[in-house]
Amino acid sequence: TAAGMGIEVFEYTCAGAVVYCATGNSHVVPITPGQYHLVRVFSATPGTFSICVNEAVSNDDCVNAPGLSLNLFGDCPANGSAGTTLGATPSGTISCTGGPANGVWYQFSSNFYYYSVTHAFIDLGAGTAGGLGIQVFDNDCSGPAVYCGTGNAHSLPVTYGHIYYVRVFTATPGTFTICASASVVNDDCVNASGISL
Repeated sequence: TAAGMGIEVFEYTCAGAVVYCATGNSHVVPITPGQYHLVRVFSATPGTFSICVNEAVSNDDCVNAPGLSLNLFGDCPANGSAGTTLGATPSGTISCTGGPANGVWYQFSSNFYYYSVTHAFIDLGAGTAGGLGIQVFDNDCSGPAVYCGTGNAHSLPVTYGHIYYVRVFTATPGTFTICASASVVNDDCVNASGISL
């Protein structure tokens, strides 16, 4: 029955530093790992309420990016991995659309054991998420991005032996699938296929 609600979050003790304070019913709070936090709930109109705390998704930050297999061309989206941006935060990265869209991170290696890969393809399948897009970073989480685009199908040049970090962002948080594949073997002249005469 409460109305005009908000929270104030303190670190470690009631007299500790205020790390967050805002009105509303849904909040994303920056926290210090391993630290106790106290939450003060306030309301303009006294009454009853419920409160629930969830942690962010595990790959909300680049340092926790799970690996993606680099599939043979044509093996996506059948080999896609399930993902979600529900519970994700902006993680300090600006999206292609210019805003701090919430996103989750993945990584893949361009070391393909069949041949030297020149391009990688990233395919996204929309579940409940809307407005999908990706940012790709070369060997580093911080950028600048080597590729940025919205939509479900992406192609980007890659350098053999590099690790690429992929940030998937969505305008509407929800579920999706992600799959990475390599360019075909004869995509580059050095891997030209022989033709019998």
